[in-house]
Amino acid sequence: MSNEIGSRFDEAARMLRVLGHPMRLAMVEALREKTWCVCELASYLGLNKSAASKHLSQLEQVGVIIMEREGTRVNCSLIMPCVFDMLACVRITETVTKESGTCNSTGFCSDQSKKESS
Repeated sequence: MSNEIGSRFDEAARMLRVLGHPMRLAMVEALREKTWCVCELASYLGLNKSAASKHLSQLEQVGVIIMEREGTRVNCSLIMPCVFDMLACVRITETVTKESGTCNSTGFCSDQSKKESS
């Protein structure tokens, strides 16, 4: 792969690696509904504050969330809600694969391929 093509996908690959952790996905899911303070989100997810902060920092570095200091609190907000489109695709893939063993001949999963597999 040429450097030009590789560098074009570097950021996307980095974001997908960050989103590939179950705890970070749980954090994004929680942030979908509301803004959370780091300490409250850590407690909600059963993490210590330090571990939660590290996960959240990675999400912030790839632009999925924003972290804003308010006095002694650090509040986190989701700024890239389109990640749920990707998660919806994953859920469709899981459903179709469980029902039929595959999505379709091209590997593409959509509502239509789900209907076709039934």
